[in-house]
Amino acid sequence: MILVFGGIGSGKSAYAEKLVEAYQCKKAYLATMKVYDEEGRKKVKKHRKMREGKFDRSIEMPTDVANADVEKNELVLLECMSNLLANEMFKEDLTVDADSVAKKISADIKKLNSKVCELIIVGNDVFMDKGEHSLEVKAYIKALKEIQREIAKEAKAVVEVIYGLPYERKDDIF
Repeated sequence: MILVFGGIGSGKSAYAEKLVEAYQCKKAYLATMKVYDEEGRKKVKKHRKMREGKFDRSIEMPTDVANADVEKNELVLLECMSNLLANEMFKEDLTVDADSVAKKISADIKKLNSKVCELIIVGNDVFMDKGEHSLEVKAYIKALKEIQREIAKEAKAVVEVIYGLPYERKDDIF
């Protein structure tokens, strides 16, 4: 498992997709974004076009990624952790307990990782903003920290991308 993270617009997704190119196996893109409106549909269409030819298939799974229909000989790129957490935490306009969601997602990631030959996860660095936030946003940020900390412990590599430049924080990629 490899965790690639960075801030908004850092180039983390492009770097993760470059990592995918190095593998000679079946490749699946696991999309976690929920589409709510026309803007979301346009974004999904743009992203599908950008990754055309890079993956053998796409799996759209906004929650419960442990249940993804994947194969043992597949590499899976999960994009992205912040969407997955938001989808799990704010289901049906209800806020779910952040600690239990963090534990569930961490367990789901471990299960998904055990089902594939390689799992690359795109995470997010939203931790620098020290502004005033609602209790829900604070709980979300705390849960994201916990999940990504768990993933980083399990991962063979952790790469932070800043301005398109990768910085290996933990390395045993190949």
